[in-house]
Parts: sequence; structure tokens; C-alpha cells
Amino acid sequence: MKIALNLFFTIVVITSCLAQKLNGEKIFGKYQSKKGEPFTQLTLNKDNTFKYRQVGGLYDSKSEGTWELKNKKIVLTSDSTFKSGIIFSQEKMISDSKTKIIIFDDEDNHLAIAGVTVNNQKSIGWNTDDNGVVLIPRKDVSQISVYYLGEEYSYLVKDIGVNEITLKIRVNELSKTYFENEIFILKRDRLINEYKQVLKKL
Repeated sequence: MKIALNLFFTIVVITSCLAQKLNGEKIFGKYQSKKGEPFTQLTLNKDNTFKYRQVGGLYDSKSEGTWELKNKKIVLTSDSTFKSGIIFSQEKMISDSKTKIIIFDDEDNHLAIAGVTVNNQKSIGWNTDDNGVVLIPRKDVSQISVYYLGEEYSYLVKDIGVNEITLKIRVNELSKTYFENEIFILKRDRLINEYKQVLKKL
């Protein structure tokens, strides 16, 4: 009986130590692809956030978000801005008889000649002027779609009563990657994605 108890406690201690290593310093840090492959780097931070970058030719894509450990697998979920393309928004009331929508790109340039519709009414639209501005008849706006270079960016208005809305969008689709429950298998000091690409810890 005593031998059985000792064996049980030994197993518990070993399992606990392995779990601590798996959830501790062994995971945090930078992982990188080997030479000869498209450069890929994934950084797992202690606060369960991550940064991702992949470069190949003219392609330079980034992502940020949160990660979690599930059954020896790292699961990545990108921040919602990498899906919607809207990286900044501001809503306010101004003394104007019209609703004003202002569009910038991710380098703070006014986005001219961008198409804009509101409240999912695709049949009625406007184009931004040289200052990235659209003035539309005063109405409660609950949703905005911006169309630029073949891409659609959608935004849900938080305060329907406002009449000035500023949006900044990430216009280069090749510069962002969106992960939704993206799985990397954890094997010792390596992460392996669904395409069998191996990222080794630096």
C-alpha cells in the first residue's frame, strides 16, 4: 500500500512539473522558420498576446491578437481589426444639418474616390471627395460600408445618434493576416502549422 501511494505521488509530481513547463517559460518567446522558406516569425508573449509576420517577395503580412494553449496546441485568434480592416474609429456630434463621414487610410492619408453606403442600402451610395469626406442627408447611421480598390470594409456604428464618423482603414490586404482559431501543434521547441511549416524557437 505504501509503495502504491509513493508511486501515485511520484506520478502527480512529474505530471505537475511537465504541466508547469508546458504552461511556463518553455512556450513564451520567438519562433522562426528555417532558411530557404518564406520568412515567418511568431512571438508568443506572457500576457497571451502574439505577433506574427510572414515575408515572401512583395508579400509582407502581419497579424496580432491572443493565443491560448489547448491539448498541446497553440490556438491563435487575431484582433478583429485584421478582419474588418477598420483600425480606428471616432464618433461625435457636430452642429451640422448633414451626416459627415471621413475616411483615412492606414498612413493617415485622406482616402479620395472611395465608395460609401450606409445602413446596408447598397443601391444608394456616395464617393468621398479629395479630403476623404462624404456628406449625406441627416439620418441615423447604424452601419457604414467603404469600397476601395475592390475591397469592402464594414463598420457598425456604436452611437446611432452621432452625425460625424471618422474611420481609418487598412487598405493593403497583403499586409494583414486574420487568424480564427488557427492551430499550431507544439512539439518541444517547435511549432507546426497546418501546412507542415516548422517554426523553431530562437
